[in-house]
Amino acid sequence: IVSPVSVWVEDAEGAASDTLRVRPLEPLLLQDLQVVVEYPAYLGRESESYRGQIPPLVVPEGARLRLSGEANLALDGGALTWQSAEGEGGADDEDAPRVPFDVSGARFAASWVPERTGAWLWDIRASSSLGAPIVPDPLRVLIVPDIRPRIQLLYPAPDTTLGYERVMPVIVDVEDDIGLRQAFVRSWRSGMGEDVSERREALSPDPAGAQRSVFRHLLDRSAESFLPGDTLFYRFEAFDGHPTRGPAVSDTFLLRVPTFTEVREARAEQTEALSEAAQELEEAMEALSEAAADAARQTDAEGDDTEDVRFEATEEARSVLDEARRSEEDLDAFAEDLESLQEELEASSLSDPALQEQLQRLAERYRELTESGLDEQIEALAEALRDLDPEAVREALEQLADDYEALREQVDQTLGMLEQAAFEQAMKAAQANADDLAREQREVAQETDAEAFQQEQEALAEQAQELAERLQELEQELAEADRQAAADSARAAGERTDEALDRMAEAQDQAAEAGAGDQGEAGEARRQAAEEAAEALEEAAGALGSSQQEMSGEQGEAAVESLARARSEALSLADEEGRLSEAARGEDAVDPESWRARQGAVRQGLENLVERLSESGNEAAMLDQRTGAAAGEAAELMDELLERLAEDGARRLPARAETEAIQESLNELARNLLASEEAARAAQQQSAGQDAAEQMNQLAQQQQAVTQQTSSLLVPGPRPSGEERRQEEIARRQEEIAEELGQLEDPEGDLLGRPEELAEEAAELSRELELQGPTQETLERQRQLFRRMLDAGRSLEDEDLDPNQRESEEATAAPRTPPPIDPQLLRGRRFPLPTEALLRELPLFYRSLIFEYFDRVNRVPGRGGGARREPPG
Repeated sequence: IVSPVSVWVEDAEGAASDTLRVRPLEPLLLQDLQVVVEYPAYLGRESESYRGQIPPLVVPEGARLRLSGEANLALDGGALTWQSAEGEGGADDEDAPRVPFDVSGARFAASWVPERTGAWLWDIRASSSLGAPIVPDPLRVLIVPDIRPRIQLLYPAPDTTLGYERVMPVIVDVEDDIGLRQAFVRSWRSGMGEDVSERREALSPDPAGAQRSVFRHLLDRSAESFLPGDTLFYRFEAFDGHPTRGPAVSDTFLLRVPTFTEVREARAEQTEALSEAAQELEEAMEALSEAAADAARQTDAEGDDTEDVRFEATEEARSVLDEARRSEEDLDAFAEDLESLQEELEASSLSDPALQEQLQRLAERYRELTESGLDEQIEALAEALRDLDPEAVREALEQLADDYEALREQVDQTLGMLEQAAFEQAMKAAQANADDLAREQREVAQETDAEAFQQEQEALAEQAQELAERLQELEQELAEADRQAAADSARAAGERTDEALDRMAEAQDQAAEAGAGDQGEAGEARRQAAEEAAEALEEAAGALGSSQQEMSGEQGEAAVESLARARSEALSLADEEGRLSEAARGEDAVDPESWRARQGAVRQGLENLVERLSESGNEAAMLDQRTGAAAGEAAELMDELLERLAEDGARRLPARAETEAIQESLNELARNLLASEEAARAAQQQSAGQDAAEQMNQLAQQQQAVTQQTSSLLVPGPRPSGEERRQEEIARRQEEIAEELGQLEDPEGDLLGRPEELAEEAAELSRELELQGPTQETLERQRQLFRRMLDAGRSLEDEDLDPNQRESEEATAAPRTPPPIDPQLLRGRRFPLPTEALLRELPLFYRSLIFEYFDRVNRVPGRGGGARREPPG
């Protein structure tokens, strides 16, 4: 085989007849193999070359393979045939992919882009080959497909609400095996708001080929007009470097503008959470006051001066310090939550002037609490612990105990207002829910398809069951809070809801009996039962609405009554002080001991007056600072006078100036109480306008539902059965809104936009719906009417909506209801107010600032109860 062989042949006699030369066996053999992998241009990678024994190739989708080599013989032709690992393809399969060779003598080459993973089998031919060709192992190629970019929304939730700011930060994680080139977010909206075309915004920063990037983007729609019930849809697009593919598209996510009912429910939850937080804050301050007092007693223990006892006392003081710092943070957080709810209420499309005013007063009170100087006392305790000064630690603990007890009393005085606000918002949320269910129930009653009716009625029944359970809980909470009238209203609403549930079940039974045709007596009975369910739900909403008005009215009447009684008592005390002034001089002067007893009775009368006002403050509101300051000044003057007389051994009577100063302070208290009483009366009268605003908000909610129904009829596509009946129902409901707008009472003319004008527009829309049916023009007019009704409902809350509307400052700025008096003021003023003669020389504006300044510096507790000092400056 290695070299030529000579073969000769001999005849029988041994003579050579011929000599042959035989060529050795030479099979076809491939050599000098080379494979070049050319990567796609978008990968940005250089080609790779393999020689000799070719290993299995792992190549990305779109890569081109270039094969070349040389044989030991001239080739007639050749090719590569694809075969999968499962045996598909191969030489016997005519449909298997083949790559023919370009042959030139003994050299060959091929170029192709493999599309499938598998082995490429050799098929070569040469006529000069002796024996079977010797071929290399099959060329194995693993194709790695290009993976589309992976998109994952990290924030917010896929389905969440869009806040009142109409701004939502979004965070999305995008990853690709090749590398990202561009990313976008597309957004569009649906609902009753103004039409806005789809927006496409580039995400930044540009990933510039990175395989992964976390994008932070701000969906800012603050400049657009969103209405309750609108929805903002958005999704993401990501492009990698693949030239023949489009973008990877994420799921569609949505941001919903809350409906009126959802706003009510969220507001009720927030106010209830604030009430619970205030209760926890009050309990924490009570516990902290007791702990500080116990730690002070332990520090001051006599006879136990061992090292262990001192260590235990110090650790107890450190524990009090830690709790004090945490309580200070909790107080700051609570004040921030109050202000946050205020801001949300101001920007909300659903106004609530009464809640707005309550939150304003609560925020002012808690702002004063956070600025009461408590942090200075906490720092004093920390400094004493650092210096290991037992006496300073004891004094700081005692001061903290007093301060936290005072703070606890002030927080306790706000619990009544928070509880009242929470109950009112819970009742409003339940009423809005009942109203919605009643409207939806009337729509379902007009459904002609029995199967569709069954499904919709079942869903409404579940919601009505949830409402009944909530009303039962609300009734129990109101009864425990000793608000029996409101609890009775909640019970009545619950009974009406239970009745509606019975009618719903009856309607479902009648629908099942009527069958698909929904004809005959069973079909009519079903509609009748559904209508009765809607009426029962409307009665439930009415019961809740009347209960809210009763609660507000009772609160206002209680405030006016408390203030009037306190004013009368203050005047009586001032008259008695005048009689005491006369009894201290002249021939009819009484003995000093009797005079002191009568003055002590006046002092006790003032204390009783203050206590009654503080107790009524839980149900009403908070008095202004001037009233509390006047009461505190009168108490301080009487205490100082009684103390001086006691030091003299009851041997003298007071001077005229001393008694006249007390009488003047009592008269000032009566004047401030009169101003608060008049403001409370004005606020009670103003509640009629707030009721009108509330009714306007409810009508706006009804208009929203009618507008949405009109919009649904304008959606392109096949018309459902019963469309004419739906048009009639929409026209009828539009007419009902017009009638209720015409009956809306606004005696003070506080609403922005006259209700009668809105009623005329609603009536005109009803006529057009009845005659022409829904049109795009009608829909736009309904949207505009809805916006005007929203503005009218908010007009009492935002006076700037109507530049021509003016109200007296006293009626809006003065407190609605009497506040409790700060007990700190009754402990005596460290810094007395300037004299009346000095104050008369100053403008009214400066007098107010001076009153506030002295009230604030007198609120800061002194250390160690030192002697009186002159005010700073």
